[in-house]
Amino acid sequence: IYTLSLHDALPIYEFADDITWVKGKHTIKFGASFEHVNDDVVTLTNRFGSYTYPTVTSFAQDYTGNTAGAQNYSAFSQGFGNPVVNFNLKDLGFYLQDQWKATNRLTLTLGARYEHTIAPPPAALNPAFPLTGAPIHTGPLNLMPRIGLAYRVNDKTVIRAGAGTYFARLVSGLLDDVYTGNGLPSTQTSLSLSNATTIKAGGPVFPNVLTSAGSAAGSSTLDVLSPTLKTPYSEQATLSVERQIAKDMVLTVSGIFSKGVNLYGTQDINAPALGAPFTYTIADAT
Repeated sequence: IYTLSLHDALPIYEFADDITWVKGKHTIKFGASFEHVNDDVVTLTNRFGSYTYPTVTSFAQDYTGNTAGAQNYSAFSQGFGNPVVNFNLKDLGFYLQDQWKATNRLTLTLGARYEHTIAPPPAALNPAFPLTGAPIHTGPLNLMPRIGLAYRVNDKTVIRAGAGTYFARLVSGLLDDVYTGNGLPSTQTSLSLSNATTIKAGGPVFPNVLTSAGSAAGSSTLDVLSPTLKTPYSEQATLSVERQIAKDMVLTVSGIFSKGVNLYGTQDINAPALGAPFTYTIADAT
């Protein structure tokens, strides 16, 4: 099977093939798939700058008649860089499943699926922070076992159960943050001015913006992936009992279990470890 679909004007190529073999009481299925996804992202957050004013009066002072170049705002932020990011992902998948009619009442299904994402190359290295150029880890062994059963208690009652593990795909938006968040002018960077000293030293005058982040000293935010990044997955199980209560009516009672493992999260690696409470002493209490 060859499938071609469009995503943001770029093609997604998918090749898949499935084989079914019936042998006695066994129905064996095997399949493989390959998917090539190209992402072309065009975005630059806050490219036109954002001003923060402490009061309406301070905003009015900068908004009207500001010929002296006053800067009454309390904070300014702006994004810079190339808004275009292009990368591709390659996903491989294989599965093997055996449906076995063990008895006239019991049917067992055993199987496993393997998936692996071939990630694009690392983002450009920022010499000031080596983790920006670390390889993108996608997990070497994303093996997902599956088991299921159907047991016919009698002509009117059937018990069904199943359990399995399901891995998540590498999120394209996560890669976009890494590719654009390495703090290099050639990609994307953001500037934040939040005190009077940095504002006076190089902040713009409302409603102007800066031409580059290098024209003012401020703080920059970097986005990096953990070198021990693990692929998120969920553990799922179901149990149900079906009972025919009338000629054209079936009652089903079921339960579902689902647990997420290694889910993605964000950590501020600049924040210090938690410790004992302490007190700051103000030198000038006035």
